Amino acid sequence: MSEAARTLRAGGVFKFQVDGRRRPFWRGTDTWLGVWYTPEEIRRVLADRGFTVADAWGAETQYYWITAVRQSAAGRPATDLVRVRSNTWNRTALAALLTRLGHDPAAALPEITADGRPLRDFVRHFLDDNRHHSPEAFVSAAFQVLFNREPDADGLAFYTAELRRGGSRAYLLDCLLASAELRRALRE
Repeated sequence: MSEAARTLRAGGVFKFQVDGRRRPFWRGTDTWLGVWYTPEEIRRVLADRGFTVADAWGAETQYYWITAVRQSAAGRPATDLVRVRSNTWNRTALAALLTRLGHDPAAALPEITADGRPLRDFVRHFLDDNRHHSPEAFVSAAFQVLFNREPDADGLAFYTAELRRGGSRAYLLDCLLASAELRRALRE
């Protein structure tokens, strides 16, 4: 982040991924697992380096994507070659997803759209309710709930194999929550 701040012109865009999972209280950062950021922490670190967050996707998942824009500063050249498209929530699609997850959209929509509560918080019941399903049934249920469709054959085979090899169901949900498909469905 410091190097991007040093080299980018004002208006320049820096897109990157961090681990957004909640870190265990006993775990610090290390060179293997890297650093973990909450939405508040990443905004603060970026602000300290002269960035604002233009977009974020996948908060509290392993695949937390941030798009930051370098702010103006005295003596810093600017660029107008880069544009960041504003993304707003597709409230209809988000309400449908929340309903499929068993939440009341009237209560949950403001928590997400105004308060910034991550989608990850709304899949915990799904994870608990489906913890005893076979890997194949879990993958099918996850696709049905998150994408409102059956999984394609390749996706079903891949994620089922990952679970059978001991992969975490929570990490599988992180992959789906941070996916381009879900983002396209939920953002305008």
